[in-house]
Amino acid sequence: MSLQILQLRRDFLRVSGEDTRVFLQGQVTCDVEKITATKAIRGALCNIKGRVIADFIALQIDDEIILQCNDGMGKILHATLQKYAVFSKVSITLDTSLLAIGLISEKTETLNTLRKSINLPGEPLNESDAITNQNSTAICTSGVLAREQIWLRNGCLPPELTKTLIEDETDWTNQDILCGIAHIHERISEQYTPQLLNYDVSRVIDFKKGCYTGQEVVARMYYRGTPKKRLFLLSSKAKTGNNIVSTDGSEHQIIAKSFDESGGHFLAILPVAIAKDGAVFKIDDKYNSETSIKTLPYDFDRSN
Repeated sequence: MSLQILQLRRDFLRVSGEDTRVFLQGQVTCDVEKITATKAIRGALCNIKGRVIADFIALQIDDEIILQCNDGMGKILHATLQKYAVFSKVSITLDTSLLAIGLISEKTETLNTLRKSINLPGEPLNESDAITNQNSTAICTSGVLAREQIWLRNGCLPPELTKTLIEDETDWTNQDILCGIAHIHERISEQYTPQLLNYDVSRVIDFKKGCYTGQEVVARMYYRGTPKKRLFLLSSKAKTGNNIVSTDGSEHQIIAKSFDESGGHFLAILPVAIAKDGAVFKIDDKYNSETSIKTLPYDFDRSN
């Protein structure tokens, strides 16, 4: 693999106005004061019961905070934030002009060269670093391979990107899964706590910031509870599957999955006790294919 250029289907929200940071600080799990024009932050929006409505990447562009979320989640994120915005001097709008492109390569130098070709600085970036020019922004993203997102603000793709553009984003999803990143889509919105999705140990929640919607529930579970279930990474030779099945026949929902010629990678919520005991799990495909638990790039020690 030299370079993959992938079209990413994402929704974008613009939040602007003199109360932007104060308003968002009272709504989301990340520390909004840490969002800058050169540092993107992952965060989530919870309901009052501490269930995750949506997750996002946030970045400052000019005087606005831009929130990027999964395709189809923009309208949900917008409607939820708008309910709480009536007493704040903020404007929240869905922006359909922004486009997202994903870059994947084995070498960071390849990404640096591509950036230079579209008039973005070619300097090396660390995870979450962002650089911007008049029309586009590059954000360094975690991955087993080198990854970046390019946000295009004029709705047009430079020829350097269009000539080899891949419309299938499976390889991007696969990198997310290998990094233990679970994104919220409509089917699972408001179903899970941040703890079940490992958001409390993967820097989606800042426990040192002030209050936000659902914070009391989220903090109580973090400081007083011992998780009985966690999100685990599994791999298998299976080419299909919707659930992980343990030896006693109980099924565990797969949150994210991707397949290639070698098989599948999965993020699934499993009981911690049996997962750590090396229990055998299977996929509910027609072969009952066995699956094995793999190591995540973060651990479950709650050191935040």
